[in-house]
Amino acid sequence: MYSLGGLGNLLPALFQETRKHLTRRDTATATSRLVGNVYRIMNPNSRLDVRPRYWRRVLFDVLPEKDMRRRIKRIFIWLLIAGLAWCVILGTIVWRNGTHDRAAKSDCIIVLGAAVQGTTASPVFEERIRHGISLYDSGYAPKLLFTGGIGDGQIHSEASVGRSAAIQHGIPAANILVEEKSRTTQQNLSEALAVMRQHGIKSAIIVSDPLHMKRSMMMADDLDIAAVSSPTPTSRYRSLKTQLGFLLREIYFIHHYSATGH
Repeated sequence: MYSLGGLGNLLPALFQETRKHLTRRDTATATSRLVGNVYRIMNPNSRLDVRPRYWRRVLFDVLPEKDMRRRIKRIFIWLLIAGLAWCVILGTIVWRNGTHDRAAKSDCIIVLGAAVQGTTASPVFEERIRHGISLYDSGYAPKLLFTGGIGDGQIHSEASVGRSAAIQHGIPAANILVEEKSRTTQQNLSEALAVMRQHGIKSAIIVSDPLHMKRSMMMADDLDIAAVSSPTPTSRYRSLKTQLGFLLREIYFIHHYSATGH
């Protein structure tokens, strides 16, 4: 069986080997290397010989030149179809994951950071702050934990802007925690975990945009954070064009995280 991480490595392998294929005279060897790499990624525990010469024998040695070119074309078409099908499946998982609010009683509410302008939260971050405060007011957790450091060209951290908004709403400062070091989603969560440990906090609700929730929860699971997801009920990504762009970006970053761990 292959894993999400293995599939995350699949597309880079395809691009790399296809590029080699286009610059080599020996078409059979190039394609054999490509198929061998794909087989090794998807079947890492197989004892089958996956060296290029094996796949060359399987794919080409019994075929005339015309049939060989036809088989190469067919292989690439099926690999392209498989890649597109996987992206559609993953996109559906990401989309559906963001439609379910799993908020439950927890020790804190982690609001993932987003851009700010001066002391004003961006529309995206404003939605996250509003939802985090709503969960707090509803009694889901006694603490709010805002994440996010200082962005390029800014003097205020994302977390401090979130904290100010919560205080203006009437939440006691003692019930608001911040981490101001992070610049990425993974850093948001790893730094939030450090704050949780410092204050003896065991569980959390993670707040972010709907299409961002799947990747956020993957990272939280990998960090062993006992958390549930609560996507914002409204989002600034409302049009089909902006939602599709966000979805495609998340599909890319999920593969990137699965392949690199970052």
